[in-house]
Formats: sequence, C-alpha cells, structure tokens
Amino acid sequence: MDQYRKQNVIYVQLCPPPEVSEETVADCLANPKFVGTCLNPKCKKCGDFQYEKSMVIIDSTCWKCKADMKIAVLDCSGYHPDPEAFSEDELSLARSEGVVIKSNYSKTVGRAYLSNTCPSCDTLTGNHYLFTDHFSEAMYGYLTYKRFPAGYFCEACYWAG
Repeated sequence: MDQYRKQNVIYVQLCPPPEVSEETVADCLANPKFVGTCLNPKCKKCGDFQYEKSMVIIDSTCWKCKADMKIAVLDCSGYHPDPEAFSEDELSLARSEGVVIKSNYSKTVGRAYLSNTCPSCDTLTGNHYLFTDHFSEAMYGYLTYKRFPAGYFCEACYWAG
C-alpha cells in the first residue's frame, strides 16, 4: 500500500463475494456490481486523500452570562478544530456570520489563544467545550446551526503537526 502512495497511484481493491466459485471469479471481477473510489483531491504536502470540511456556525448561549452568542467550529470528518486552527478565510467567514473570535487568556491552558468569545461579557468559550456543549448539541438538534463548505482537510498532516 505504501508503494502506491509513494507513486501517487490510486489503489482499487475488488473483492468478489465468498459465494463466487473459482470458475466465475474472473467474470465477477470483470463486471463488478460496486467499486469504491475516492474522488477527493490529494494533499500536495503528503499525497494522502483529503476529506471535505465545513464551517459550522452554531446559535448558542454564553456559559457565564447566558447571552446569545454564535460559536464557530470546523467539521473535518470527525475532527473539530477550534478557531486557533482556522485559516484567514475561515476566520473571515465566521466573523461575517456574527461570530466573535479573538485572542483570550485561558487560566486552564495557561496561555492566550484564538477562541469564540461572548459579545456581551467578553468571556471565552474554551476549546474543550466546543464539541460537548455546542457541536454535539447542534448535531442532535438541540441548537440551530448553519453549515458552510470550507474546502478540504488532510488528516495525515493534521496529526503530523
């Protein structure tokens, strides 16, 4: 598999069902009922396939003052990067939708970072709570949200740092 990746060759695996006899396997492989392929672009840095990502803007409330606020988070096929990982275009999109994102100091983390911020009391919503208190609640239908296409995401490069 690694040799295919190194040479940028798309690997397609055809598996006949177990009930196919040796006599009919060639016909089954020549005329498959289904072939899975990935049409997503490959990462220019590492060559792996990328996943679609979207910006999710959630109508929520501030944990501290309970005022209405908007929360922005990326949805990257199971990964949910916080505003610190947003590109300039993603920051612009979130801000154009009314999300307040700015650098705030977190006592928990011990440093300042870009975070969703309450427009009323200026309190940050910590990255730890983005998924549990906002994204999950929106996906289960408890909070309203809008989803915007935001390009592609490379899982391999994300984990490589």
